Order: sequence, then structure tokens, then C-alpha cells
Amino acid sequence: MEQGQGDPVVFLHGAASDHRMWDRHLALVGQRHRAIAYSQRYFGAGAWGPGWPPLGVQTHADDLVALLRALDAGPAHVVAWSYAGHVALSAALAHPELIRSAFIHEPGVPSYVTDPAELRALGDDRNAMFGPVFEAVKRGELQEAVRVLLDGSGQLRFIEAV
Repeated sequence: MEQGQGDPVVFLHGAASDHRMWDRHLALVGQRHRAIAYSQRYFGAGAWGPGWPPLGVQTHADDLVALLRALDAGPAHVVAWSYAGHVALSAALAHPELIRSAFIHEPGVPSYVTDPAELRALGDDRNAMFGPVFEAVKRGELQEAVRVLLDGSGQLRFIEAV
């Protein structure tokens, strides 16, 4: 998805979502910038390719770099949420010429955190969110586990299919 003109701002979704989570942001940011959002490989409603590389940060970072080059959108401002924070930082480290700035909300991995107190806080936060998910799985309540995961990770409200 792409909207607007000007400096490119690329939005990267977290692991429990796809490009649609950025629809409202594209409308707002697209008024002053070239706002871009896409579903990372293995996420969203699209079909998977049989010859795709393994799911992971490196694959997604390589895809981000390829997208920026294909759209002639670098250097871009990158907004990343959760898992995508690691993707954005990996791409920026490998190709700093393509990333002008990065805003990373709730990075999902502690790879770049070195302070012991911050690592403890990160662990406490992770346990508070995932503890109820794991408990539901242990009880065999898989639908409840998914609901709790989605509610906790994106403040999304799980809607039961009828």
C-alpha cells in the first residue's frame, strides 16, 4: 500500500499482523509524505512461494532492502513495531544508505538491550503478557490463547468466527 508524495516513510508490522494495521497511519502520514506499508513475507493473506527462503529476520531485512531499492524509496524513514524492529535495525546496519531514520515501538527481541535492569524489565513485561497465553495453552484452550495473545500484543479485539 502506498499513499502520498514526498519523503518516504515505510511502516513495518509486527508478527501478529500485516500491512492493514497501518491503514489509518497511511492516511495521516500520506498527507505530507510518501507513506508505504506492505505485508512482510509469510504474513498476511497472500499465498506463500514454494522456493521462498526461511522465515526470519534476515529474510525480512533482505526483503525490506529489496523493496526500498525497487520503489526507489531510500533513504527512508522506517517505523517498525515489535518483531519488525529487529528487521529494521538489521537492514539499517547492513545498508545505512537506505535508512534515514528508524522509530521502533516495542521491539520484540532484546538483542540490542545491554543494561541488566532494562533486560529484567523486558523479561517481566514479556512474562506478564505471555504468561496468560501459556496458561491457556496448558489448559487446552487454544482459542483463548490466541485471543489473549492478540489482545495483549496489539490491543486488537479477537472476533470469534461464526
